Amino acid sequence: MPHNVSVRPRIPGGSEPRLGRHLHEHVPTQGALATRLAIDRTVLTYVIDDLENAGLIERKRDPQDRRARRIVATDRGRVALFEAERRVTHAEDHVLGGRPEDQRDAFRDFASHAAEAIHAAAPATDPCVAVRSVLPPAAQPAG
Repeated sequence: MPHNVSVRPRIPGGSEPRLGRHLHEHVPTQGALATRLAIDRTVLTYVIDDLENAGLIERKRDPQDRRARRIVATDRGRVALFEAERRVTHAEDHVLGGRPEDQRDAFRDFASHAAEAIHAAAPATDPCVAVRSVLPPAAQPAG
């Protein structure tokens, strides 16, 4: 049963897709997640608070290190992540339709590297906002 998830915390540096990927790959600690997302731990705490308050993730004590907390997606969070990934796939199909998978992979890698470069050059800049600032009005996304 899908939930209407209207919470979209702002993660500095456009790290939203990377956060989802890390929740799929393993159950990260807060510290490891901050390092992998290249954002300050104190900022990540606020992001995690927002996601936890929305019922999308929960912090669980690490059985190997009681000082550490693992970030675990809730059932509602997994549904929200699935829906977000479905929307991304739909957008990619629209933009990259007909391209072979190796070209689609290359585009995703390039886009990821571009977002990381924008973050490295200007950590306070959201890569999505940076891209929108150079798009002509006709190419601006709706909303």
